[in-house]
Amino acid sequence: MKKIKQIADKLRMPVWWYHIVPPIVSVIYAVAWIAQVSLQEIWLPTILFCVSVMTSAAFGYWLNDCTDVQEDLQAGKINHAAGLTIIQRFLVLVILAIIGLLPWLFLPPVKTAWCALGLLFVCFFLYSMPPFRFKNRALLGVLCDIHYGHVLPIIITVATFGSLYSPFEAKKWNLIIILLILLYIKGFRNITEHQINDRKNDRKNGVYTFVIAIKPLNAARLLSFVLVPIELSVIALFLVQWSVKLLITYLLFLALYAFLLQRWGVFRLPLRHRWYKFWYIANDFYESWLPISILFLASLDNWQYLILLLIHLVLFSKNIQWFGWIVIEFKSIFFITHNPTKSLT
Repeated sequence: MKKIKQIADKLRMPVWWYHIVPPIVSVIYAVAWIAQVSLQEIWLPTILFCVSVMTSAAFGYWLNDCTDVQEDLQAGKINHAAGLTIIQRFLVLVILAIIGLLPWLFLPPVKTAWCALGLLFVCFFLYSMPPFRFKNRALLGVLCDIHYGHVLPIIITVATFGSLYSPFEAKKWNLIIILLILLYIKGFRNITEHQINDRKNDRKNGVYTFVIAIKPLNAARLLSFVLVPIELSVIALFLVQWSVKLLITYLLFLALYAFLLQRWGVFRLPLRHRWYKFWYIANDFYESWLPISILFLASLDNWQYLILLLIHLVLFSKNIQWFGWIVIEFKSIFFITHNPTKSLT
């Protein structure tokens, strides 16, 4: 188990497992719910697809590490590829690529999914490999990250599971368009956040990112006052078009989030610091709230989805800490209200 954990850490599994995979499985859950698919029908394609997702994500991260060895050493960052020879690094890439593509021998041969998968790997190389190195080219790096980290994985998921369980209908065009807009906004916000956090290392290494190009303070304002409000609004618009039930759960999520921020004193912070706390609202929705909401609503129609819900809670246990915070804060209110003398200790 220790060896497995070491390998997982080197491939940055905790990063993509808890942040990249939940929105993808949410799409699978949603398609299965809409099509009223039984658990027996969905479990094998889901496992195969998740194996491909996990190893493809690991491939992208490992390729990035392999091409960042010198920069990371100069910046004092840990790089797990640094201790290996070039041949060893290449072998890891080959193994990951093979494992990532093998499931597609059993998944449906959908042209859209295959094309998007090919573009995904193209983006990995364009982003990291010289002479392209789009990650060092401001807007090109942003566009590349948006596509391989957000847009293409969801297109692959929708195309694959839509062909399996829910054939495309013309009336769904409005949903597809809104979803694409949402994915581009989500991707733009995420890469901007990432570049703001990495700005010091990027400056030290002479990396010319989008955030450095427009200045970090301007990027922070763009996030706080433009991207976050627009993204939260587009989520609501998408849910209005798709599912009123999910819209209600989204509004409940926003209310509970506001409650937590109020309890933690965020609204009493200076304006400049307050808005930084809002950057991750949408991520908490995609990664924690959305998959659980879909499975809960699906279980009202088919009790078998309760099993899937329990499995999800076990596999993504870190993501449910959000719900723990809510419980703690409500218990705190109840405890203080019913034990006023205790609050003075």
